[in-house]
Amino acid sequence: MSKGHFGFDLGAEYQIGYFAKFYEERSKALVSTEPDEWSEHEAQYDVKMNNIQLSPAMVYQMDLGQFQPYGRIGLIIGMGQVASRYYESQHSAFMSYEDEEVYKGELTVLSLGGKLSLGTDYELSDRTRLFGEIGFAKNKMADVDWMDEWMDASNASVRFGIKLTPQG
Repeated sequence: MSKGHFGFDLGAEYQIGYFAKFYEERSKALVSTEPDEWSEHEAQYDVKMNNIQLSPAMVYQMDLGQFQPYGRIGLIIGMGQVASRYYESQHSAFMSYEDEEVYKGELTVLSLGGKLSLGTDYELSDRTRLFGEIGFAKNKMADVDWMDEWMDASNASVRFGIKLTPQG
């Protein structure tokens, strides 16, 4: 017979140096009917995040012997910085240039959202467990100074590791 119980969990996470491509543009064109008159354009915009998140959550865990599956639902409250990186190149029969700006438009942001995860613990001993977990997070971020435009962000995760419980 299985037993289950509710609990509370407070997680903390620091994310650093993550770049995500949010826009990419490529085009090739003939400027005229002459084969020597062509143009090629490429642009790419990336986002980098450095932030800390607190994740208070309610957890329901079942006790099935050595396996203890659980579900977690909670909030995301975070503060950090978002910066963008821009790269553009233009090549044609007449000219060629490349332009790159790194960490342009750095903003301090507030992040609010929700997190859902499912996982299981496998008990190796009274104080040691292996765990595996899949999760999904959805949140909104806004510039702290303006708070007028909120950006959507979401991510899926897979985590695994060892949990150690202190003696007591």
